[in-house]
Amino acid sequence: MTSDGVGSGLMPRILSLMIVALGILQIAFSFKDPGPSTGHWAIRETIPVVLGVILFAITIRGYHIGPIAIPNLGMAVACPLAIIASGLAARDSRLPELLVFAVVLTTFCIGLFRYALGLSVPVAPWLLGY
Repeated sequence: MTSDGVGSGLMPRILSLMIVALGILQIAFSFKDPGPSTGHWAIRETIPVVLGVILFAITIRGYHIGPIAIPNLGMAVACPLAIIASGLAARDSRLPELLVFAVVLTTFCIGLFRYALGLSVPVAPWLLGY
């Protein structure tokens, strides 16, 4: 917000400050009445999901830091990697089912984001050039 009026960043800033304030309130109330335990941390289920998000982020447009260079692989590779890595969080998941789900969801995502919405998301730059 400037003296000229309301800017485009005002709403996100207000929302983020409200979320921070509500988080502080929740922490304060939790010290007053901790309530029953919620159990243990589900690390076995959390790590594959986080790994899937990281794999998607570093493979869709590439990643370079120092001597490490991951090429731009696009959605054709990044989506199946993320789906299969995240699918390992479920105890009853099987690889053939994950592969079919990855192919179907990747095809849907490419059709939606690249062609229906017209976003400039790389599909397979190593094969198609875009």
